[in-house]
Amino acid sequence: AWTGLGLARQAGGDLDGAIEALRRAVEAAPAQALPHFNLAVAQQKARRYDEAREGYRTALAIDPKSPDALYNYGLLLAELGQAELAMGSFRAALDADAAFEPAYWQLRHALHAAGRIDEWLANFEGFLRHCPASPRLALYAIDVAFHRGDLAEATRCFRQAVEAVLRERDDTLAAEMLEELLYVALFFDVEGPEMLALYRRYAQASRALHPQLPLQPPRKPGGRIRVGYLSGDFRDHVMGRMALEILSRHDRAAFEVFGFSLSLQEDAWTARIRSHCDHYEVVAGLGERAAAEAIARHGLDLLVDLSTHTKGSRPAILAFKPARVQVTHVASAGALGLETVDFKLTDRCWDLPGNQDFLIERLLPIEGCVFPWRSLPRATQPAVSRFEIGLPPGAFVFGAFVQIQKLSPRLLAVWRELFRRLPRARLAFSPLSPAAIPAYERMLDANGIDPAHALFIPQGGSDERNQARYLHVDAVLDTFPYSGTNGTLEALAQGVPVVTLAGARACERSTLTILAHAGLEELVAPTPEAYVELAVPSA
Repeated sequence: AWTGLGLARQAGGDLDGAIEALRRAVEAAPAQALPHFNLAVAQQKARRYDEAREGYRTALAIDPKSPDALYNYGLLLAELGQAELAMGSFRAALDADAAFEPAYWQLRHALHAAGRIDEWLANFEGFLRHCPASPRLALYAIDVAFHRGDLAEATRCFRQAVEAVLRERDDTLAAEMLEELLYVALFFDVEGPEMLALYRRYAQASRALHPQLPLQPPRKPGGRIRVGYLSGDFRDHVMGRMALEILSRHDRAAFEVFGFSLSLQEDAWTARIRSHCDHYEVVAGLGERAAAEAIARHGLDLLVDLSTHTKGSRPAILAFKPARVQVTHVASAGALGLETVDFKLTDRCWDLPGNQDFLIERLLPIEGCVFPWRSLPRATQPAVSRFEIGLPPGAFVFGAFVQIQKLSPRLLAVWRELFRRLPRARLAFSPLSPAAIPAYERMLDANGIDPAHALFIPQGGSDERNQARYLHVDAVLDTFPYSGTNGTLEALAQGVPVVTLAGARACERSTLTILAHAGLEELVAPTPEAYVELAVPSA
């Protein structure tokens, strides 16, 4: 009875009441593992980490092979930043039950973040072998295919993931998959009606899982407008740097600014961002409902999401509608797909008017460019020499400093024609790790582009060194369907032109709107053929 009461209270968001009841359940059966486990889960949700740790340890002392206890203990360790111990606990869960799907999923993220790619691939093979029917498998397979440079397989797995999520009836699983898939979809050619179907399925699942909080009372006349920003990237990150540009320009006499961080990571950029907020709160350790309630207590007039479906985002918080009005800003070029989000911020070029037909949020165009521009240092000395990167004398260099996922079949077909016309030209990439180089080369080769065209410039590690990469680049080739943003701004700051192709989706038009607002519309190609014709004369 105590267990049932505790779990019911936990489901209703009453964590203190749940802990009280579940502690009674432990007292009634101290020699059983399950009551200790249930109590530890509630304590973890309530951020009572020391108590939760002891609870999991007690449960595992009684039943050391419990996959649920091992897995949840791993989640706790990961939340506390103890990645190595967390991975050990996830592996122990798989030793106890080789078909324990959630442990493969957590190891997927942990191993990749740690750069342990061989183990990451082995984890995928184990997942494939023991959980072949898992709907999540296709999402993992997309990443593996890109790692292997197999674009055809990545596309096949993407289609498989879309089909799986649209037929998935479990709202929790569908929402979890869509929070990744709606970002991944930006890398693939997807028609508007299909994107709308994905957004609608996400909205349906979110509505079922996260009922709205009580409506905020109407705003009282007078006083400053209370505006909050929600982000997982208030740090040295491309979105953190953009956020600083936004926050630093508020009229503090008219606006009371709140920052809500979804990450425990902090650095010097965090301090700068904090300095432009009247209030700054870390909600990273809270559950979605608890975080929404914490935000709602501030009575915000406007809450701006800066994460959409990117890594570290928590869109379920917005599903509870903790502010009177909610909007999405830049982050990825996608929308959220939530009925509780009132607007998607855009501009006169980023979204075509017809895009509204395939969105749930209403488009809200602003004057000027939707992307915040920031001042970047102009490099004068290269960080690496032409010899070090294998650049032949006199060769014209196109740059594409993008992750491999941005290399689409349609893009590579256009590049193939470009390099057929310019056989002596080179194409510079700048992967995060040298270990990624073979995948770029395999992908070029499989799509009819001689890998000898490619050269690789190391990542800089600072604005100055990153800008120095462009000293070796004569022109940048924008990608499609997922167009560039930060890379475009970096290139233009260095005086390097960027050639782009106009598309229909917002994700295809990020560089277009930057160029249009910079008065450089002549670099926007209306067709793939025009894209090649624009690039060839520059060489």
